[in-house]
Order: sequence, then C-alpha cells, then structure tokens
Amino acid sequence: MSKPVGSDFGLEEWQEARAVLARFDDNLHDLRKYGFSFVTGLLTADTLLGQAAANANVVVSDYVKLAVFVVTLGLICTLRLLDKHYRRFQEAAAVRARILENRLNLDLSGTIAYFYDITASWRYVHYVYVGFVLLTGILGLAVLWPDAWALGGLAIAVVVALGFVLGIHVWKGRVRATDWSVDKKVAFAGDSIRITLTNLAEVPFKIPANYVAWAIYGMGKEEDTSFGTAPVRGEDLFLKRQLETYDWLWDVSVKPGLYRLVIGPVENPRYVTTLQVLRPRKGDSSE
Repeated sequence: MSKPVGSDFGLEEWQEARAVLARFDDNLHDLRKYGFSFVTGLLTADTLLGQAAANANVVVSDYVKLAVFVVTLGLICTLRLLDKHYRRFQEAAAVRARILENRLNLDLSGTIAYFYDITASWRYVHYVYVGFVLLTGILGLAVLWPDAWALGGLAIAVVVALGFVLGIHVWKGRVRATDWSVDKKVAFAGDSIRITLTNLAEVPFKIPANYVAWAIYGMGKEEDTSFGTAPVRGEDLFLKRQLETYDWLWDVSVKPGLYRLVIGPVENPRYVTTLQVLRPRKGDSSE
C-alpha cells in the first residue's frame, strides 16, 4: 500500500540504506573468502616451484619463480582495491542511514558504528592484507635465495605492494563538507518542510552570521520572488562534530505550485531542488 502524498519517506529510505549495507557486506565476504583462498593457492604453488629444483628432470628459472611472486603481490593489491571500493559504498550508505536516524529518532547505525570504532575492528582486515604481503616476501626470500637479482626484484615488488596496501588504507578521497536534505518535496499548503544540514567532515563546519543558508523562489513569473529564507542570525552557526545536524522548518504558507529550493548563494548554489505545494487538505482550516 502506497503512502499518501506529502508523506515523509525517510523510514523507507533508511531501510533501503540498511539493505545496501547488507548487500555490500555479502559482497565483501565473498571477495575476501575467494580472494584469500586464491592467494593461498598461489603461495602454495610458489612453494612447490621452490622445491622443483630437487627434481633432476625439472629446472625452473628463478625469474619464473619471481614472476609468480609478483603476480601474487599484484593480486593482493587488486583485492585490497576492490575491498576499498566496496567499503566506500558501505560508508556512503552508513552515513545516509545515520543522517536519517537523526530525523527518525533511531540509533541502530550509530550504535554499530560506535562499537565498531571503539574496538577498532577495521584494523584486523587491514592487518590481513599487510600480513599476506609480508608472508609473500618471506616465502619469496626462502625460495629465491641466493639469487641476488631475483631477490632485488622481489624486494622492490614487496615495497611497492606494501606501500599500495598502506596508502589505500589511509586514503579517504575528497569528502564533501556538508549534506543537505529535505524531508519531503511534495507538501500541502499549511504543512511544514524540514530542511536539514549535516556536517560530513571530521572538522568543525561554520556558517557565518547573517549568511543566507537557503532560500525558496517561485518558478515562472514569480521566479525572482523569495518566499522563504534562512539567514543565520546573531552569531556564527557551528557544527562541531561529524554527522552533527541543524534543522530549519519552512511553514508552507504559499499558494499551490512549484518552488525552487536553493542552498547557498544563488549564483553558485550548493544544492538545488524543486518543491511542489498542493492545495490544503480537505477540512484544513487554511482552506
């Protein structure tokens, strides 16, 4: 059964965000399970190559052995890159879920994130990748000894792989400073629309005093008319912590039609969306 027009679909969006988290968690589980199994198989093959010299009928060049070790290190780096790729989707869904939880008075994602952070569980997965790189280097040292050229190539490959694994762990990319959201984009005259600002960065975010955070304009002939503004009055507005939010309520006291919500300066807005205002509900005193 569909929800009535003008309803807040935040709960449905939150459920979908949690579903996205679950799907990518399954993807990560499969990636690590099959990927680590394949890496283990390659390391076993490397060991067998090292023992091949004992067979008088088989001669395996040290550079062939080195190539197998380099391929193994490359696979470990590829797995780490895919792991990071899936984790970025999870992080985006988790941030959106926590933003919605602030609006819906829920705290599931926030509680999970809290215990995940205080136990530093993310480190264990990171240590697995570092461990695979180091163990591959140690195994290569035993197999390629005492060929100096092959050992030099192995050392370079290990350093590059270790730098990649460590670097991709600390790299976070460009994170937008803020997130703007609207609880509903279709509302009846006489309702209220909540506009929410969320700080996504790990550093404080400031909106200076007297700065117009957002404005609502008519469309068509009334395009230049401002029907609602939100100047920051008095003193600067600070969002000191990551995912800290600030809400505004716009009382819909305009005639039915389409309106444009503009966040930030009109000439260079950070966020623009369209709002639709419907006639008052039947029985509404404002009708």
